[in-house]
Amino acid sequence: MLDAMKRRGAGFAVAWQTRKKDSDDVTYMYGLYEDVEGFFVEMHKCPEGARYGFELIRDSRECVSYADFEWEGDEDAEHSKMRHVISVVRSVFEKAHNRKAEVYVCCSTRRKS
Repeated sequence: MLDAMKRRGAGFAVAWQTRKKDSDDVTYMYGLYEDVEGFFVEMHKCPEGARYGFELIRDSRECVSYADFEWEGDEDAEHSKMRHVISVVRSVFEKAHNRKAEVYVCCSTRRKS
């Protein structure tokens, strides 16, 4: 992807969620943008309820991996389940890559209705 960005002179990439042609199946794609203005022009071409762009990737920085963990069950106000998940992720990453993982967590307050 970095080579494609350099060929086009793009300054950054954005991951997009979209639908496959002739299907309701979700798929993902990357858009390459030279500047922020070009990105916003393209974003505003998408219908307001369908702007699922995320994961801004600059060519001058390492790509960051994101994960979304959800579970059903009793409320975990102390976040003990999430702390356990983070501990396992750090341990597995360190064993596999011989370096420490930087793990950051946001806690959602969204509830099922």
